[in-house]
Amino acid sequence: MKKIMLSLLTISLMGTMVMSVHAADVYEDESMNLYSFDEGITCDDDFATEYQADVSDEKLQQDFELAMQDGIGLGMDDFSEIPCSLNDKEAMRPDNEAEALEADFEAAMQDDSIKLSEAGIESMNLIATNDYNIDTEYAAEVNDYESKPILTRAASTVSRVEYGRQWRIYRKSDNATMVQWVLRGLFLYNGKTSQCKQTSMNCYNNASNTFTVTSKSHYASGMYAIGNCRAVQKKTGKAYSQLLRIGVTPTGKVVK
Repeated sequence: MKKIMLSLLTISLMGTMVMSVHAADVYEDESMNLYSFDEGITCDDDFATEYQADVSDEKLQQDFELAMQDGIGLGMDDFSEIPCSLNDKEAMRPDNEAEALEADFEAAMQDDSIKLSEAGIESMNLIATNDYNIDTEYAAEVNDYESKPILTRAASTVSRVEYGRQWRIYRKSDNATMVQWVLRGLFLYNGKTSQCKQTSMNCYNNASNTFTVTSKSHYASGMYAIGNCRAVQKKTGKAYSQLLRIGVTPTGKVVK
């Protein structure tokens, strides 16, 4: 009896050892086959990974279709008109302000009551003077004048200012004025734009026996007032001419 039990124990131990060795050999083999979910079909590691990826993509597709059927996402109501918020109005304000400035400036340009004063340069302040020689007998002097800037009307963003430029030919021996021209310009500006609204030119020939005035034209060009001065000495036929120009920038600064 003892021999029989010993034999059975020996057989059992030998079977266990064989199974362990067999299992070690199986897992040690890098080309181990895996079983798919379909009975009787084997596949390697790469195929298993690909199959898993296909299953994941299919699952994502199914979830997306279910979400579409459930109506999850934007509906037609989401595209309806939405009232402007305060932030939207703040973003729109610069354009509205620019339009208001432009409209106010255009109204001032069209207002016939905004015009040059009748006082002339006598009521204006002398801000600069310069003189230079023309020839041995005559010299020329240039004087610049300005008025005090004021608003065109109450509650307006547009300011107005007048500038004048005088050019005179004088005899150096006694400083006697032969001929003089006075260009004046009315300018409007609002910080964004500027324009010359009106010009005038006065010419005074104090030596009509000696000089003939051939030009005293004037006009507005953008932000500039421009005047052409020209006189001819009768005895010699010599011409004396000067282009007068005054401009005002959008900030109210005078330029020449």
